[in-house]
Amino acid sequence: MPRIGRGKGDAVKYLLALACASLMTACAPPLRDPWGMAVARGQLPPKHPAAATLQADLGLLPRMRGALPLSTRLYAQPGVRYRLDVFGFPSLLAASWLWQDGSWLLVRHDKRQVRTGSGPLHAEDDLPLDLPDAHAALGFLWGNPLPGFPESDSARTQFTSDSTGRVQWVYNGEPWEARIDPATGICREVRSTHLTLRYSLHRAHGGMVIAEQAEIFSGEESLLVLRIRDWVASPPWKKDPFVLPVPEGYERVD
Repeated sequence: MPRIGRGKGDAVKYLLALACASLMTACAPPLRDPWGMAVARGQLPPKHPAAATLQADLGLLPRMRGALPLSTRLYAQPGVRYRLDVFGFPSLLAASWLWQDGSWLLVRHDKRQVRTGSGPLHAEDDLPLDLPDAHAALGFLWGNPLPGFPESDSARTQFTSDSTGRVQWVYNGEPWEARIDPATGICREVRSTHLTLRYSLHRAHGGMVIAEQAEIFSGEESLLVLRIRDWVASPPWKKDPFVLPVPEGYERVD
């Protein structure tokens, strides 16, 4: 009967290959973000080669007690409008949230309900989606981890940094602070009085460095974690995803 498994020679080859792979990983140059390095030096950064639109499949982990992880898909025109589809089991569209012009529309297919509002979107007991500021929370997806910077006039005129990579600016009338590694330009955290964003798992995407995971805090309370599963710049949409029809018969609730 033939023996299943590796012989001694195969085992030695496997261990050598594993050692070589580990050595190559250890010797790989650290990831550097020229955009973040410029900011850490106190310079207004160059414009990103960001696409006008993007699509991302996101894993969403709510921090609400008893809440289960969610699968979502984001359609974005960065800084302008967003749509987030939330999927239930098995992969059925449970809800769609559209944000544009400072207002939002939430269509609950699972409950045949519709809600509208403005400002932050707060979690419900059966939909633990808590997004205090769409622009701020989602900016990491297009390589802009510092909310409002450098797009707004106040951010550009009230921008300071020091040799440690401590960066300060103003966004929507509120002071913000970031910590950026001056050697690599990688940003791990930004915070204001009310909101904190912590970034991790940085990767190079389409000429930008993007954090593949962001945790969102309100004060010291963690609200949710967003993790990129798939990311596409300038996706070929056959239909306009920012047109969100409300099916007939859905109840409008406050």
